[in-house]
Amino acid sequence: MPKFSIVIPTHARADTLIHALGTATYQDYDDLDILVHESGDDAETARVLAAVADRRVRHIKTVEPVSMTENWERSLACATGEYVTFIGDDDGMLPDACTTAARILDRNSADLLSWRPACYFWPAYCNAPLRNRLLLYLHRPDTVEEVSSRVTLELVYRFRSDYSVLPMIYNSFVSRALVRRVQAEAGCYFIGSAPDVTSGIVNALFSETFLLSGRPLSSSGLSHNSTGHRMFFSNDDSLRRDATAQAFPANDREAVYRNLQLFVGEEMRKVKERLFPNQAPSLHYRNMLWSALQSAHGSFGASPATIGEIRSAALRWGVAIEDWIEPPQVVGPGEE
Repeated sequence: MPKFSIVIPTHARADTLIHALGTATYQDYDDLDILVHESGDDAETARVLAAVADRRVRHIKTVEPVSMTENWERSLACATGEYVTFIGDDDGMLPDACTTAARILDRNSADLLSWRPACYFWPAYCNAPLRNRLLLYLHRPDTVEEVSSRVTLELVYRFRSDYSVLPMIYNSFVSRALVRRVQAEAGCYFIGSAPDVTSGIVNALFSETFLLSGRPLSSSGLSHNSTGHRMFFSNDDSLRRDATAQAFPANDREAVYRNLQLFVGEEMRKVKERLFPNQAPSLHYRNMLWSALQSAHGSFGASPATIGEIRSAALRWGVAIEDWIEPPQVVGPGEE
């Protein structure tokens, strides 16, 4: 069993996959399994993989396309490492990520090693002003902190912290032992429609603490291929429809929220109902709706459709929010 697995789920995105895979093969670490797990059977993806001369790389494909969650679950089943991390096909690993992780985990026995990834906006990202920018947050980069999983989970469920602070498999090395504990309880590891979000919840739920590296070991790539950003941060309805169709089964697409905070809250609700319905933490619906409205009034504007679904969600959960919504401005004569 190798020490680490880097798993790259993909679907017909060879133009960014070639770079994501390059960051994995560039690792200065040999005890490593690199798995590209393809939903479907894309000729360009096959050409990219055929050109890679690295014994650590494996390519597995489903032939027929499957949903994002199913592709991730199948990917995890094929990974062989003692610790597993996932990156998107437009993300990347830092060159010494595995060497750094091995050094940390050799000194500190833990099921989870997490970090805050850097963030790169690709040149064709859907929001033009952000294109070709790198955002990097360094907090005491030479330190490793032990963080309470329960406190982190409580803050996220109260919408006092963003879901990105969770030890997701997208920004963590996760032990095989923890994965098995989740699977024994839930029958699977990835729950719901957003495997990155829900993996963070179950990892926190099934651990007491996690290690947090003060420096990033990976970079989140936000590109023209990014499912979440096409769905939630693009004004182009055709991009949203395409992203939704690729990621979700046909019977789930109509239920996908336009607003990211509502979408994340729904994923949090699914995990809670399945794994800890009568235990803390509780999902704070009022704070979630406030976060949804705040994000709706962000740089992309508050579309009537988004405000409408926030109103519908508030009605469903019995939360009064009308005082939070600004009435439309009435333009008087001569004020145009």
